[in-house]
Amino acid sequence: ARCKVPGCGTVLNLVAAFNLAFRALLSFDSVLGCVIAVASVILYGRGGASVGLSFGLDWNLVSMAVIFPISQCIGWSFGRRGMAL
Repeated sequence: ARCKVPGCGTVLNLVAAFNLAFRALLSFDSVLGCVIAVASVILYGRGGASVGLSFGLDWNLVSMAVIFPISQCIGWSFGRRGMAL
């Protein structure tokens, strides 16, 4: 049955898109990763520096570890888009 209200199809498409996004984002792995990240920050804040959990980290390495995969994914997406067109 089709919806007779103007704009109803747009709203239903938006609801379906959010449903798919939440299903993809709320997997066991993503929830576990968030729990581990929050727990590590809380443990460090409660005295982790005093027991030797802190260490010096080269931020160049961190920036490469974050930026390189993002730029590669963007490049691959544009490549796939170009092949699809």
